[in-house]
Amino acid sequence: KAVHDSGWDAILERDLAETFDEADTLSALNHPGIVKTLNRGFGDPARQKRPYLVLEYFDGPTLDAWLKAKGTLPLPHVLRIARQIAEAVHQAHKRRIYHRDIKPANVMASFDKTTRRWHVKVIDFGLAVKLHVARTSMGVPSGRRTALDRSMAGTLRYAPPEQRNELDVDVGPYSDVYAFGKICLDLLFGTTEPKSMHWKTLPEESREQVQDLFERATIDNLEHRFSSFEPVLKKLAELLGETKAAEKKDLPIKETLEAAPVPAARATPGPTPSTAQPRLPTAQPLPGHVMTVRIPSPTQQYAPGQIMTVKIPASANK
Repeated sequence: KAVHDSGWDAILERDLAETFDEADTLSALNHPGIVKTLNRGFGDPARQKRPYLVLEYFDGPTLDAWLKAKGTLPLPHVLRIARQIAEAVHQAHKRRIYHRDIKPANVMASFDKTTRRWHVKVIDFGLAVKLHVARTSMGVPSGRRTALDRSMAGTLRYAPPEQRNELDVDVGPYSDVYAFGKICLDLLFGTTEPKSMHWKTLPEESREQVQDLFERATIDNLEHRFSSFEPVLKKLAELLGETKAAEKKDLPIKETLEAAPVPAARATPGPTPSTAQPRLPTAQPLPGHVMTVRIPSPTQQYAPGQIMTVKIPASANK
């Protein structure tokens, strides 16, 4: 993940050193639901220019891309995805690390049709953009928005009121709980602001519990919002019908669901970006080794910070 060196401080809420420190902490945490940072540094170490993060490869689309390709998901699937997101972020919170930008574009997921289980990874911890930058991006006409503009505009849709400067409190675990709840609503209903007609589509036997869970996660008033993921995880375990002894078992889902392809991005108005890839280095790494490819400057096709997957062919070491 490369970041344009002239835009880091102007875009992110925190400085580069702090973000690098959190990347190290999360790597040490080694949680299966958090994408690992394998390396970080500068393309130009002498001048500390061209910062980059080398991330663990995960073979699956973001939830944003899944929603574009497949639409909403049945409740049992949403609950399984929700639990994995909650477990991952809760572990980070124990190290006093808050995500600050949980949204479908920052959660990757794949559904194994053989085992009928979900595998979920949360990405981009601590890389939340500054609020005024996101709002500026919202003002850009849709036809002229870059990939970076679209990412920032998407942030506001899931951001809690304390991050929108509507509550005079610091960001805390409850902030990530709010954004988590908004993601779940989007997966269930295709909207982050469901009406009574949306809730009526849920199974009657679990409707009240599900509505209580997500409404308490996404309420603006902090006195009534879940203060952490601990009660959220307890509610999810109850909804999944698990006993304490079986709480960590991820039982297969019976409902039919086809795995989605991996689209490039969620649908947005405006011209379709080119799928041409930047020129790759000519080095000959061994198969499976990590390659860092820097995106040197903003383009119509690639924004600074955009993740690009580079597959090393099996014949690369010949």
